[in-house]
Amino acid sequence: MLSSTSYYRRHACTRGVNGAVAKRAATLFALLLLTVCSLAATPPISGADPQRYLDDIKVLTTPAMEGRGAGTKGLTRAQHLIESRYKSLGLEPAGTHSYLYPFTVITGAQLKGKNDFAVVTTGEKRELKAKVDFVPYSFSASGAARGGLVFAGYGISADEFHYDDYAGVDVKDKIVVVLRYEPPSFAVQGGNQGMTRHSQLVTKAINARNHGVRALVLVNGKLGDGEEDLLTRFGSVSGPENVGIVFVQVKNDVAASWLKASGKSLGEVQEQINSSSKPASFVLPENLTAALVVSIRTTRATVNDVLAYLPGKTDEYVIIGAHYDHLGRGNFDSLAPSQIGQIHPGADDNASGTAGVLELARLLAPQKGKLRRGILFMSFAGEELGLLGSAAWVKEPTRPLDKAVAMLNMDMIGRIKDQKVYIGGVGTGSTLKAAVEQAAEKSGFKIEYSPGGYSSSDHTSFVSKKIPVLFFFSGLHSDYHKPSDTWEKIDP
Repeated sequence: MLSSTSYYRRHACTRGVNGAVAKRAATLFALLLLTVCSLAATPPISGADPQRYLDDIKVLTTPAMEGRGAGTKGLTRAQHLIESRYKSLGLEPAGTHSYLYPFTVITGAQLKGKNDFAVVTTGEKRELKAKVDFVPYSFSASGAARGGLVFAGYGISADEFHYDDYAGVDVKDKIVVVLRYEPPSFAVQGGNQGMTRHSQLVTKAINARNHGVRALVLVNGKLGDGEEDLLTRFGSVSGPENVGIVFVQVKNDVAASWLKASGKSLGEVQEQINSSSKPASFVLPENLTAALVVSIRTTRATVNDVLAYLPGKTDEYVIIGAHYDHLGRGNFDSLAPSQIGQIHPGADDNASGTAGVLELARLLAPQKGKLRRGILFMSFAGEELGLLGSAAWVKEPTRPLDKAVAMLNMDMIGRIKDQKVYIGGVGTGSTLKAAVEQAAEKSGFKIEYSPGGYSSSDHTSFVSKKIPVLFFFSGLHSDYHKPSDTWEKIDP
C-alpha cells in the first residue's frame, strides 16, 4: 500500500550512485531496500525502476486477469506470471515441490442438515427460523456453539484508530453480537476515503476468532432511508473455506430483544458509539443464553501461493511478501454493490504490492549467496478470503519458522498522499522501528508508525507465530474494493 505523490528524490538506499540513477529510483523502494539491507545484513542496493513497476501493475490488472478472483483462470494467469518471473531471475523454488504452494479455498456452499438457533431467557426458549430470522455465512465453521451473550460494538480492534471493542470485556467461549460496518470516525481519520477494511465481515470474524469467541452474530444496525433490514443471501459473501468460527447474521429486532433484557436499546448504543468514537461493549444478563448449530457443505478449488528463495550465507532469512489475489468481479466485500459483476482490477489492492515484491526480487537476485541472510519472496493467494495463503504456509511451512528473522508485507503501496506512509508492526521486534527510522532518514516521507502487528493482511499470520513484521501501506482511498481501482491512478 505505498506510493509517491511527489517527484522522485535522491535514492536513500544508494551509496556512490550517479544522479541519473538516483532520480530514476522510487523513494518508496529506497525505504524498502534500506530496511531489507539492514535486516539481511547487506550493503545498500539501488536501481529501482518505476516504469517496470508500473508495467507489472498494468499486466496484473488487464481484463484477462479477471480481477484475480479465487478459483478463476485470471488468478492462475497471475500465478504463472509471478512464477515465470521468479524463475527468470534464477531464484530457487520454495514451494512444496516447485515455486507453488497449493491450498484449498471455498468456491461454493450449501446449507445442509441441521441449521438451528435458539435463545433461552429464564427458561423461556425462542427458536429462530433459518433464512427468516437468521442465516449462516457460507464461510462459517460447521458445528455447534452454546454460551452466554456479549455485545461487542462493531467487533473491531484497530490500533491505528486507538479503538478496540474487545478491550475490558471477557468474550472467551462466548457468543458475541456485533454491528455491521464501523464507526463513522474511521472514515474521517482515514482521510474520508470510505470505509476501512475493519468493516469487512471476514476481518470481523478473524478478530473474533483471535479473541477466543465461540460464535459471532452480526446485525445490520442503523438503516438508511428506505433501507430494509435484510438478511444476506447465503453464499453471496465470499470468504475462506472455514473462517474457524461459527458466524451468522440475525435480524435487528432479534438482537434488539436481547439488548432490551439489559435495559439497553440497540439503536441508542450504536448512536453512543458513533457519536463518541469509543467502544460500548457489555455482557448481557447471565439468564440469557444461546445455542447454534450450523451445517454447511462446500465445494472447493485449489489455488497457490508462489514462493522463491534467494540463498544467503546462513540459514536465517527475511520474508518479503504481498498478496496477488483480489475480488474478481466483486462480491459482498465490494464497496460498489451496484457494480458487482464488473471486473474489480485491484491495481492498488494489491497489484501494487505484488509488483513491489517482483521489483525487489529483481534488485536483490544478483546478491545470491552474498547476503548474510537469505530472502524468501512470497506471493500469497487467498488474502481477500481471510489471509488463507499466509495462514496455510505458517501452519505447514516449507522453511523452518525459527530461522525467519522478520516478515515485510506490502498491501496497497501504490497511492501515497501528502508523502505519508503507514508502517505497522514496529513494536513486534525490538529493533524494527530504529531500522525503519534510519532507512527513512532522507526519504522525504512522513511516516506514521503503529506498534501492533495484527491487521487484516498477511503479516498477521506471521505475528501469530512470533515472527516480527513490518506492514507497509499508503492509505485507503475512495476506489478501494471498487472497479475504479485502476492502474492509471498508481503513482509509480
